[in-house]
Amino acid sequence: EISPHPVLATSIRECYELTNQQQSSPPLILPTLKRKENEQITLFPSLAQLTTSSQVWQQYFHTRQILPLKNHEEYFDNFPLYKFHLSSCWYESKDSAIQRLANRISTHPLLGIRQLNDQTRATWKSLININLPQHPFLKDHKIQDAILFLAVAYFELATAACVQLLSSKEDDQQ
Repeated sequence: EISPHPVLATSIRECYELTNQQQSSPPLILPTLKRKENEQITLFPSLAQLTTSSQVWQQYFHTRQILPLKNHEEYFDNFPLYKFHLSSCWYESKDSAIQRLANRISTHPLLGIRQLNDQTRATWKSLININLPQHPFLKDHKIQDAILFLAVAYFELATAACVQLLSSKEDDQQ
């Protein structure tokens, strides 16, 4: 609820209890602002609860096709980086596409494939299946049944990205 004070939270909870008595888990009700409190102190814990809530992720995964699929690359290879980038607006020859996509080889299991686009910042895309034997540490890192990405894994991603960026700049200079 976006308002100076979350007045509807109690009403939502009461309505849910009256209509859904058989279900065990109540809805996730998060305030964005509270009267006489710093908005960051209210918003950041709500955002943290939202991103670590198992209910939210279960709902997300139940509404989508999720790995493992036999040919999962064909579903996710051209996944858009933002919602309005859905198709090409120009003709590109086969030779041009091969040359442009030639170095889209995954060099790191977590970092994934470097996206070559017109963005000013380097971007990578990776879809990690936690059920694969290559990533057992990801599935085991749980807090209250929520799988969390390890801090050292973020450091590993940053290091791998730097190595790729610096090696590509050295190749360009030669």
